[in-house]
Order: sequence, then structure tokens, then C-alpha cells
Amino acid sequence: MNASTVQAINDGTILLRFYLGNITDTTYSSVNSGLTTMNNIGVNYEFNGFTEDHHAWNAWQQNLIDWAPRLFQHVDSVSVTPATSTVTLGWVKQFTADVATTHGASEAVKWSVEGAASAGTTISADGLLSVAADETASSLTVVATSVFDPTKAGSAQVTLAAPGTTEVKLQATAAPASVVSGGTFTLNVAVAPADGSKKTASVPTGEIAVTFGDTVQVVPLTGGKAAVSLPTTGLPPGVYTVNVAYSGDPPYAPYAANYQELEVR
Repeated sequence: MNASTVQAINDGTILLRFYLGNITDTTYSSVNSGLTTMNNIGVNYEFNGFTEDHHAWNAWQQNLIDWAPRLFQHVDSVSVTPATSTVTLGWVKQFTADVATTHGASEAVKWSVEGAASAGTTISADGLLSVAADETASSLTVVATSVFDPTKAGSAQVTLAAPGTTEVKLQATAAPASVVSGGTFTLNVAVAPADGSKKTASVPTGEIAVTFGDTVQVVPLTGGKAAVSLPTTGLPPGVYTVNVAYSGDPPYAPYAANYQELEVR
């Protein structure tokens, strides 16, 4: 079976799920052999596992109870938020998928990005778009495709913009200076023209990315400012560096630096 045939099977099948009894099941060997073949050629399927019941009727009944409700499960629609956005080259953007389902169908989606010219422009499994600094495309399409029903998908349009060259200064101050593990810091960030010409220059727009511990938060600027909550739940006691990056916008250049070291007690 060639790759195009396998792809056609996967694209045209909403649910392929197998059930099997224990080793006394007369189909045990043939079904196992079939599953191995599908693994080797790349056919997507679900396997419910072995039903360990020596009575064929009981095994059949258990599997039917699992299978019957799935016949009525379906995905109604998939939408992506934000539906439209502008992203600076070299920056990131988080997207989320809203999946409307019936009778408990899976809400999982597979993310993809279309229209990219650079191999460095990618999207993660959780919808984080990373635009390469050398991307030459003017726009991208972000797509979320239902895993349960690949015929259902939603998309978002992304306009790409080159950052400017005017330098900025970035101030970030966290309070309090230390908290007990489980507490929350508040980081106040302000981005302004580096030369201090506030009266004549435009206010920087775009976003900041704050890295603290193992988490990254991307937050839009409002009036050149942003306040970011930094929870410490799960962090062991220690000193943690806060990194703040600015996306840049058409007038202003990107910027990144390490700021305060915050203590978790």
C-alpha cells in the first residue's frame, strides 16, 4: 500500500477503533497481525486493549458499551483565536482553538502553519507560533484541525511586519522582592524610546515576553506598559532570573535583557 493510499484512508476515516478479547479469542492472532501491519504502514487507529474476560458474551457486551456512544460523537466546529493578528518577524504568538463537540468527542487539535517561506517559522503542538527573523512571506495562515474529525478545521490570518530600527529602553520592576513558594510577584514593565523623546515619538506597541522559571508569558503592551503576574506555585526555594523581551513594532527595534533576580522562600 503506497503512501497516498494510506493518507486517503486517514483523511477519510473519522474513527477506526479495534476491540479484542484475551488469547482465547478466535480472532486474537489475526487482529494482532493486522494492528502490526497498520503500525508499519502508518494507518491511524485506536485500540481499546484486551478485554480480559473468559466469557465471549461478557467481552462483547463490555466492548459494545464502549463503542455504541462513540457512534453519536462528532465535532461541530473548530475556531481559532485570535482570528486575525499582526506578528513582528522574529516574534511569537499564542493561538487557542475552540472546539465544539457532541457527546464527549475529543477536543484535541493538530496545529499547522501555511504560507511560510522560512523553515524557521513553526507552530508548536500547543499553538505557539514562532516567526523566523528571516521570514519573507507577508502573511501566514494558522490552522487547527480536529484530531477526532480531520474534516473539521478552523484558521486564523496572520500579517507579518518587519520591526523598526529605533532603539527603546525597557524598565521592569517586580514587587515584592521575595515571596514564599506559592505566592505571586507582580512585574511592571514599561517600554519607551531610548532617547526619551516622549512628546514627539509614538508610544511603542507590540508585546513583551516574560520568562520566569519554566514559563513564558506573552502579554500585549497598552500605552507602552504591561503588568504581569508571576506565580511561584511548584517552584522550589531559590533565586530566579526574570527575562523580558520586547517584540518591536514598525517604528521600534526588538529588545531583550535579564532583569531582577527574584527570591522564592
